[in-house]
Amino acid sequence: MTNNVPFEVFTIQFVISFIIVLITTPIVMKIMKKRKIIGIDVHKLSRPEVPEMGGIAVFIGIFVSVLVYFIPNMSSLTEGYDLIKDSTFDIRVVVFLISVTIAFLIGIYDDLKPFNAAAKPVLLILASIPILVMDAYSPTPVLPIIGPTRLTYFYVILVLFVVSIPANSVNMLDVFNGSTSSTGIILLISVIISVIIVDPEVEHLSFIFLIIGSLLGTLMAFHIFSRYPAKIFGGDSGSLTIGAAYGLLACLGQIEFIVVIALLPQIQNSFSILASVKGLRERRQMSRPTKLREDGLLETTDGHEAPVTLTRLILGALGPLSEKNIVRIFGFLSILSGILAILSAFLIRVI
Repeated sequence: MTNNVPFEVFTIQFVISFIIVLITTPIVMKIMKKRKIIGIDVHKLSRPEVPEMGGIAVFIGIFVSVLVYFIPNMSSLTEGYDLIKDSTFDIRVVVFLISVTIAFLIGIYDDLKPFNAAAKPVLLILASIPILVMDAYSPTPVLPIIGPTRLTYFYVILVLFVVSIPANSVNMLDVFNGSTSSTGIILLISVIISVIIVDPEVEHLSFIFLIIGSLLGTLMAFHIFSRYPAKIFGGDSGSLTIGAAYGLLACLGQIEFIVVIALLPQIQNSFSILASVKGLRERRQMSRPTKLREDGLLETTDGHEAPVTLTRLILGALGPLSEKNIVRIFGFLSILSGILAILSAFLIRVI
């Protein structure tokens, strides 16, 4: 395998997914407006109506771009792209497509008819089942300094949550215009740098480059529409699809530790919420942790019953901020997590 092939795969996936999302998002916006599937942007004084379920475009971008590359190469790649030296490449792509589709369908249903607090994370376990059924995992996650570990039976339990935890974590931080797409772009860039550091020869990275290229192109195109002021909301269909893809990338790409570190802001936010409300509760059923002032800035609410979110911690430390500045801080925290992921890659490299 030539070292430049994964980079070519990355470029192809990036371009295809970017174009697909750039084309499909305005179509989804038009359909949602026509069907009156809209949400109120509560973080703006004008409370504009915004089309929802942009996750449809996100899913199409990810799924179609991977499928377009995979179908003509499922048994052997065309001349000049001798990529599949790893016999598990095909099966991992199949598992990714099946699992991310399950997560997307759960998100679609949740957008249209919200689940109760416990149902969504439990149902998302279904998206992990193909990993186990098709034996597409390796119970030997690599840790900094320690190196490869063998968890065997315990890893099977962890696999059940490799979709549910990141999907719900991304979903819980999807609260502001462009927050999911901007933090996701930073996360993916840090992950791609990390894996190159771990394996400078980029051997066996074809699957990782395939998925990251698709995700990065999708998020960059969708960010054009979801950034402040948002023209469309991703909805649960978007955040659950993106979060599921992160978890699948970590498990199937065998870069679990790197992805977890890069996801620290999302994970910290979700666990803070769970700890503060003492269990699983649907976001729509919880008191709002922030309120909008007359000057358009956000501040924390006074009630102790509101969940402790990352936003609430930021506002508590820095005082009232605009929505745009809060998203910038999310991005800064994602950069810090990305740097930690890269440092972890160096520690993995030296073993």
